[in-house]
Amino acid sequence: MSARRLGLVGLLAAFAWLPVFPSAVAADPAAIEKLFPSDTVFVWSCNGSDSYAEAYKQTAEYAAVHDTGLAPALENLWRSIPWQTGMALATSDGDAAQMLEAFNDADVTWDPLGWLNHLYHHGAAIGVTLPQEEDGFIPTVILVIRDAGDSVGDITKLLTKAAEGNAEITEKKLGDRTLQTVRSPEQPLVAAWWAEGDDLVLLLGPDAVTRLEARLESQTKSLAAVELWTKAWGTSPQGFSEAGRIWLNVAPVLDRFGKHKLPIPETPIPITANWIVKLIGLESFQAVGHRSGYAGRSAVGLTTVLTKSPRTGLFNLYGDRELTLKDLPPLPAQLSALQASSLSPQKITDFGKTLWGQVESIAKEADADAWSQVEEFIPQIDGGIWQSVIDPLGDVMCVYGDNAQVAIPWGQQTIAISVKDAPKLKAGIDSLLKEVRDSKIGPFVTVTRKTKHGVELITLRAKNSMSSPTLAVTDGWLIWADRPQVVEAFVLRQQGKLPRFKLDQLAEETRKNIPEKFDAITLDDPRGTVRFLVSLAPWLVDIGAFGSEMALQFGIPWQSPVTSADIPPAELVIQPLYQGVTIVEIEEDAIRMTRKASTLIPETALWTIGGVGVLVLLGAFGVSVN
Repeated sequence: MSARRLGLVGLLAAFAWLPVFPSAVAADPAAIEKLFPSDTVFVWSCNGSDSYAEAYKQTAEYAAVHDTGLAPALENLWRSIPWQTGMALATSDGDAAQMLEAFNDADVTWDPLGWLNHLYHHGAAIGVTLPQEEDGFIPTVILVIRDAGDSVGDITKLLTKAAEGNAEITEKKLGDRTLQTVRSPEQPLVAAWWAEGDDLVLLLGPDAVTRLEARLESQTKSLAAVELWTKAWGTSPQGFSEAGRIWLNVAPVLDRFGKHKLPIPETPIPITANWIVKLIGLESFQAVGHRSGYAGRSAVGLTTVLTKSPRTGLFNLYGDRELTLKDLPPLPAQLSALQASSLSPQKITDFGKTLWGQVESIAKEADADAWSQVEEFIPQIDGGIWQSVIDPLGDVMCVYGDNAQVAIPWGQQTIAISVKDAPKLKAGIDSLLKEVRDSKIGPFVTVTRKTKHGVELITLRAKNSMSSPTLAVTDGWLIWADRPQVVEAFVLRQQGKLPRFKLDQLAEETRKNIPEKFDAITLDDPRGTVRFLVSLAPWLVDIGAFGSEMALQFGIPWQSPVTSADIPPAELVIQPLYQGVTIVEIEEDAIRMTRKASTLIPETALWTIGGVGVLVLLGAFGVSVN
């Protein structure tokens, strides 16, 4: 590809993805919804930092970054990226260096840092509409850069130089708009850019200008007329200053692309997105919207999942009642993270059976002989025995991390499920384990029973495994953890021999964000993650300094803009931070999640668990249910 074509493609790509940079976060909804047509399926809008600067200065995150001296180091690193990249390109022998040299000769300025700073302060919005059948898989992208309408001439000049000899930039009048357009020489794409009031609008897509003209003539309704857009935002917390929003209309995307086979090789049936959606029962999924911003000392995230009623599959696993903190088990004093909700064990079982049936069907169609060999080692549990385990369970599931029992404060997880009838549950578990022992997998599983503090701990260890998952049935709870010590600690905590978590351990900001009743709750503590990252930073900076010294020996002018002495102590950075809380509310046609925290960085221990926690019980014994 020539330098000119490389430049044209690269610049169009850059314009399309500028809002992805972390500095750009989301814009005024009253204006944004009118910028895009009603058939827009994806929106990512970003307010400039100027619009929420005062609100951000009141937050704990601002104190952790700016009041500790961490901000200058981050800013120096950020500002150095375009310079370092430009120097690397300018000293290379490839097309990129030739393009930069041509720009310099023509007095064309390409200032990526200036564009990023403009995005940071003024904001942008991006919308995507789906391609028509004849367009294949290429969508149309609309990018709006706030307060950049006077940059049309600069962009025209830049693209003219980049496209020299390969494409011609033409001017087209659409009403009172004057569009600059260019057609890609290698792809069926048309790009256009123009000033819309004070803003700069860029359009990229198949035959985009012709379709824009048709829309303007027919006065197509805007996104403001779409019900799933307006319903996705819910109610804002008091004092909320919005920084960002993202929205996806799921149904049209599945209608357009869901029928196409996914690039998964050697499957007996065509695996499509629609097939996966049906498999996990998400046919009721309509749209999702997320807003981020600030209120008081907290960073706030507001997420709404819109569904059709009745909900199916994963969306239908929640229980039928609200919880309070009194419904939760005795939690460890050194609680790292928590996810608790009201769930229906029977719904989980039914969902698991359906899912397993689909997997089994695919496996048999793929290779019936191979599956029959595998199937011999899968315990065929009698449905009545499995039901004897499910029926005594309650409707509260809690997943938590206990930092007091682990060497590394990530990844460890304990599951606690409420129990209605402990004797029946113990008998059901005994019957279940007997079935496993008598199956072909029995010789590969060792079951150890040990009574401690009056409670029987059952440890299951697979042959050649380095894990000892353990369970116990206590007064009101079934406990499952990856180590027996964690289960024993729960028993001691319930008996009052180890300290329990108390609400007053939480910061006042966190406590006041916990309502009396909720459908589900998540607590996370970002301080462990932030402490780790800031403590690691000086080591990484020193490695970078070593790398820059080595690079100079090879004639590469790269240098680290930060020294390890520029990084403040981790203890100082985490001092203003506190635990975050997410509250889930279940409505007839929506699931709404509100997260308030000192920073948007969560504790990592349970985030991978939250989405699949409801399935852990099904996979615990590795069995199929008849």
